[in-house]
Amino acid sequence: MSVASNSTLALAGTDDAGVGEVIWTSFKPILKMAAVAGGGALFARMGILTPEASKSNAALLMNFFLPLLIFSTVVPSFDSDSMTSVLVIILTGILYQVMGLVIGGVVKFCCPTPTTWRGGVLAAGAFSNWGDLVIAYTATLAKSRPFNGDMDANRGVAYSSIFMVSQLVVLFNLGGVNLVQMDFKKKVPDLEFEMIDPVRPLSLARTHSTPVVPDESSLKPGHTSEISFPSGSTTPEWPPKDGSHSRSISASSWDLAGRDNHAIPDPVAASTPRTTTLDTNKISRLLSMKCGKKDSKKEKKQVDFDSPSKLRRFWNAVSPFISPPGVSLVIALIVANVPPLKALFVTTDDFLSMPTAPDSRPPLDVIMEIGKFAGPLVPIMGLTMLGAAMSRLTIKSLPKGFWSTVSVMSVLKLVVGPIIGVVWTTQMTKHTSLIDPDDKMLQFVMILSSGVPTATSMIYMTTMYAPTEGDGAELSALSACLLGQYALMLVSLTALVSYTLLEVL
Repeated sequence: MSVASNSTLALAGTDDAGVGEVIWTSFKPILKMAAVAGGGALFARMGILTPEASKSNAALLMNFFLPLLIFSTVVPSFDSDSMTSVLVIILTGILYQVMGLVIGGVVKFCCPTPTTWRGGVLAAGAFSNWGDLVIAYTATLAKSRPFNGDMDANRGVAYSSIFMVSQLVVLFNLGGVNLVQMDFKKKVPDLEFEMIDPVRPLSLARTHSTPVVPDESSLKPGHTSEISFPSGSTTPEWPPKDGSHSRSISASSWDLAGRDNHAIPDPVAASTPRTTTLDTNKISRLLSMKCGKKDSKKEKKQVDFDSPSKLRRFWNAVSPFISPPGVSLVIALIVANVPPLKALFVTTDDFLSMPTAPDSRPPLDVIMEIGKFAGPLVPIMGLTMLGAAMSRLTIKSLPKGFWSTVSVMSVLKLVVGPIIGVVWTTQMTKHTSLIDPDDKMLQFVMILSSGVPTATSMIYMTTMYAPTEGDGAELSALSACLLGQYALMLVSLTALVSYTLLEVL
């Protein structure tokens, strides 16, 4: 008899009551999560959990509580023999995100969507709620059969955290957020053309002006010609203080320098009793000689000021990949794979000579206790903010037939996606050595992660980039898709978990 059959008999038996027990076991975590999310929605409606408060809580969760949760669950759950699980999760996460991107592309090209919601629909397909939803579900279900209680609970949270961190890297560090941002990028006007263009008519007018023959006095040696300006005007500075106008002025002087055989009078000065003629070639050379030194000095200073050091350039390139959750995961994996370091935090059979604390625990066990104490706040706070975000969803304007788009997106993500996830997980378990058949929690997390809705973080990103004016079609479309997916999730996730417990594990 297969392992899956033994697990099925141990869990539920073959009668109808056993199947009902499995369904209830699968649905009960959803009730718990719905209750917590409902509390968040209630407090949001009361004005207590405002968007500003949600933003602050999200920052606290991502930068403090989540790193503690990751460290306290990864260190005891991994060793050098289980590192293939990390590679499997990363590979699976990439597959699911590519699959979601394809789903978004199918919806974009085959269903009616707002013309301004092009990158957002791809992001809605690609990025799923691998954070609070999966962590809360695995932490709750790990206490039931066929899992091994606290050991599998820690593993489930660790696996879910790796899924989440892999998505955060793609979203924030590899440019996934640009999919959302591209919907709100407007064509920036050509400022250079706007500055240069007003000079063109003057240049053309001067081109067609009648040349003025210089008088004899202006040709005498030592004679100095002065440029006259309109009354009431001030002498223009050269170079201008505002560097933004340098291109227009240089273009004007370039027009002057290009006319070798004509002396061009100033339009205003030409109306005065005496017209002074100028040699434009000499003026251009004088201006370039005078201003070249100043410009070169200023430019050199600006280059010296703007040029970052090698260390700063290196930091600018690396800093996007340094986030508290990512750093916590890397440190935790290093500690988990080095027995002397691991023995500082948890009791291990690989290194028994480590001195203990006064309570006979490892020396740094207190750090693990802090993580176990604060870490469970991650799914609770996450679900609370999920409820608050859902309660603020508004649907103002949608194109005709958009609800068919919502239906297609929901079915593809929550029905077709899990089918692919089940096939991927079972085939990798049967035909490769990457997944241990006895590691039921890894298989469960991989399957569960394929059947969750779009990440609610898409709401915050869309709101952040959306302009204050406009009809808000992008946010309305995203809100409708989220409402449809989370409504279908109540049924689809229960069915997926029930099938996984009965037929896969």
